[in-house]
Amino acid sequence: MTAKAAHVKTTLTDTAGTHSLGSARADALLEAARKLAPVLEARMEACNAERRVPEATIEDFHAAGLFKTLQASEYGGYEMDPQVFYAILLEIAKTCMSSAWVLGVIGVHNWQMNLFDEQAAQDVWGEDSSVLISSSYAPVGQVTVVDGGFRLTGRWSFSSGCEHCDWVFLGAVVPTEDAPWDMLNYRTFLLPRGDYQIVENWDVVGLSGTGSHDIVVKDAFVPEYRTHNMLADDGGRKFMHKPPLYRLPFMQVFSRAVSTPSLGALEGALDKYVAVAKTRLAGAIAMKDDPDAKRLAAEVDATIASMKTTLFHNFDHLMG
Repeated sequence: MTAKAAHVKTTLTDTAGTHSLGSARADALLEAARKLAPVLEARMEACNAERRVPEATIEDFHAAGLFKTLQASEYGGYEMDPQVFYAILLEIAKTCMSSAWVLGVIGVHNWQMNLFDEQAAQDVWGEDSSVLISSSYAPVGQVTVVDGGFRLTGRWSFSSGCEHCDWVFLGAVVPTEDAPWDMLNYRTFLLPRGDYQIVENWDVVGLSGTGSHDIVVKDAFVPEYRTHNMLADDGGRKFMHKPPLYRLPFMQVFSRAVSTPSLGALEGALDKYVAVAKTRLAGAIAMKDDPDAKRLAAEVDATIASMKTTLFHNFDHLMG
């Protein structure tokens, strides 16, 4: 084991529990992610050309149990610590960042479902716990308060992986008499596939394979229990019966799910850079012996190690 690998392994597994990095379940999930690397690399060109993650990749993620990482055990999930999920994303992103991005966004929604009323989870997973959810959180929807819930209309952009999903989280602000538009009244609305349309307009350069199309909703009814106000001041009482995993701050868990793939992609790029340097010339000398090339590789490697350590240390602290 290299010094770098030993450092990372020690940092991530010192306090391993049954749901932590270093546990048997975590090791199995990470090994499954590593085995997918050559498969995802072979599919990357098609992923980008088709502007969506291939269905075969989604099936592979299901088969490997990757979508279950943060899902509640009552629905067949593993309830792993977030660090396990982020470590999986690091591995997947080394070869296909679009696939890692979609896994991160959709996979973290299985965590978010625990912030909703139990009936909402039953609606989504009562018959099939493998059902997936996409999202677009921008508060652009128009909301009307009605008996039992709300009516929602609007168009949202950037719903990554939506073609693979049967439900969607959408953001909007609920107007009140005193505050027509106050972010303290922001809610996430959960809608089934029959209540929205997907407008296939994702055609970009970066993250081209994420299929982050627009979502359109026209006057759909959303019951109160299928909404969640993440900014509500309830003193945490609503979640006291939940495991610690589901009492973490939403923005911490979600933000790391979408930022971690970029770190994995950087590590994958460094691996390829080092591999090329072993056989390429830099002027009159081998690239692997060029001091500038070696300095660049060392600086990037140190940056990656620092960012990984910070990520996992912070979540070790959050999980207590």
